[in-house]
Amino acid sequence: MNRHRKLAALCAVMALLGSAVGCSSEAGESKAIGGGYDAPATVRLSGVVVGAVGAGILLQNHSDEQLESVEIVINEKAPAGGFRFRAAAIPPNSTQTYLTQAFKSPSGESLNPVQTKPTSFAVYADTPRGRGSWTGGYEDQR
Repeated sequence: MNRHRKLAALCAVMALLGSAVGCSSEAGESKAIGGGYDAPATVRLSGVVVGAVGAGILLQNHSDEQLESVEIVINEKAPAGGFRFRAAAIPPNSTQTYLTQAFKSPSGESLNPVQTKPTSFAVYADTPRGRGSWTGGYEDQR
């Protein structure tokens, strides 16, 4: 069975199983689709680092994967639901900084790092492997 037939068979099986994997006949390769901001995470993001720096939130993508439909969440498990920011894409091997005031609670309040200490971080993003997630925290720097 040649590569294209194997790919077609795999795509058919994945479609029957309702998988989040998309299939393309271009160049005989398959490409996973994450499904956008509200899709459940199915893979672990690697090479992602997030932290608070002054009045900003720093996100580093040390991987070779383009991150798309990115959502960064601060203090996600807080009773108010945390603070969220969405970015269309984070290029591979790049660093992005976002002002804390861009992060909003479900009620629309901006994150004020003087009043609310960022203690935990989560990142959700679409990758070629599917919708990924990463969670972490940091210790205060003295």
